[in-house]
Amino acid sequence: MLFAVFGGFRWGWRVMYIVSFTELFLLRYMYRNLPESGIIMKAWAETVHVEERLPVNSLSLFREAVLSNLKPVYLLFLSYPKRFLGCTTIAAIDGFATAPADLFKIKFMQELHGLSPHDISMIIFVSGVGAILCFTLAGKLSDKYGRKPLLIGFKTLLTASIVLYYTVPGKWFIVFLILIMQSTFVLATVSATYFGECFPTSFRSTAIAWLGVVFTLSGSLGLVAEKQLFLVVGDHYIASACFASIGIFSIPVLVFMLPETAGYNLETVS
Repeated sequence: MLFAVFGGFRWGWRVMYIVSFTELFLLRYMYRNLPESGIIMKAWAETVHVEERLPVNSLSLFREAVLSNLKPVYLLFLSYPKRFLGCTTIAAIDGFATAPADLFKIKFMQELHGLSPHDISMIIFVSGVGAILCFTLAGKLSDKYGRKPLLIGFKTLLTASIVLYYTVPGKWFIVFLILIMQSTFVLATVSATYFGECFPTSFRSTAIAWLGVVFTLSGSLGLVAEKQLFLVVGDHYIASACFASIGIFSIPVLVFMLPETAGYNLETVS
């Protein structure tokens, strides 16, 4: 809705960025004032081994925090190596393949099709309303037919929709934009459930957090790689469509490396 108001101005995107920066101040306030922060910092300080009990500096705390957070990931890998590698590979492929398309989709509608910020916001709003039904439907279908078949179907639909979104003539791109958004909503819901079910409770939070990190870093790498492909093809949108097609390669990983979890007791899956 904010984009609908400010998107038409030359400085509209700057307003969006300024609004997004406000959360950083909120996070700093929470970091300084939440009681858990003091407890965590004290625990970190006690685990840092420094000769002659030298004062603990921020770099030491940061290093210790990184190492302590990587240890659960290492233990997860040792306990479930095949599932760990499978989920990590899927997250890496998905992030790498979809990041360029996600970045350029609004720019594509404005520059190539002349849609106003208000028009774009209305399309996204309508898709968001439809997503409410998709969330419920996705849960029921995945319970009935299985997580993997649903993920395979919607991964295929998402890949095809992104490619067609950037390549079809006329106003058909609107149809594929809606399909992209619905597929994204379904995949976000079912994937979070499925990847969590692949691991026992003791590792579940670690696995979900790790996959989020992998998805983000691979998405950044995808944007860097898209720039290089753009230098060859001379078109960001064609380059984004090419990258989106890579997403289909996560399906064989899903099929052969990960178990079906729907209809099974989680202890059995573990």
